[in-house]
Amino acid sequence: MLVIAACGEGSEPEVKSVPAAPSSPASASAPAAAAPADTVADDPELALAEDGLRLFDGTNEDGRPLPFGMPMDAVISTLEGVRGKARRSTNPECGAGSLEFANWDDGFALVFDEGRFVGWSLDGGRGADVKTSGNVGPGSTRRELEAAHQIKVDETTLGTEFMAGDIAGVLDGPGPDARITNMWAGINCIFR
Repeated sequence: MLVIAACGEGSEPEVKSVPAAPSSPASASAPAAAAPADTVADDPELALAEDGLRLFDGTNEDGRPLPFGMPMDAVISTLEGVRGKARRSTNPECGAGSLEFANWDDGFALVFDEGRFVGWSLDGGRGADVKTSGNVGPGSTRRELEAAHQIKVDETTLGTEFMAGDIAGVLDGPGPDARITNMWAGINCIFR
């Protein structure tokens, strides 16, 4: 799978290829079943995953998977029920071709290709407060990231860039107290 991530607004992206975790054929072709209304948590939590997202809504202790490959409308309607209305857009200039996006004001975005969920990104500078199940997200330190995930760090045109499995991101410096500013997984548009 190709990873390309957005790091700004209004500029045209460049493409970066990075392998992504394959999703199982069964999970890629069918949306997760809706939970019965009486079992859904009052305040569901969303967790980032390298193969999509997980929704902790009281229906499953491991979280309800929202895997890459899931239909766009099912993912958007599920997340709008948790996060509020998304702003939708299309960028025909992405290296992977024309991609569709669902964006929230806090910098959390979903990416879709041909009607399927293919990626997510977080711009921590806008206040996004979504984390991995290891409790790592924008604002977490490199020390916290390394305690939760095995990582690889390189200096790139984006700055101090890390890979934690198939989750990528940027730190605001190289030291142990450097903080995560951006994160993404799957297919995205990125400026390099």
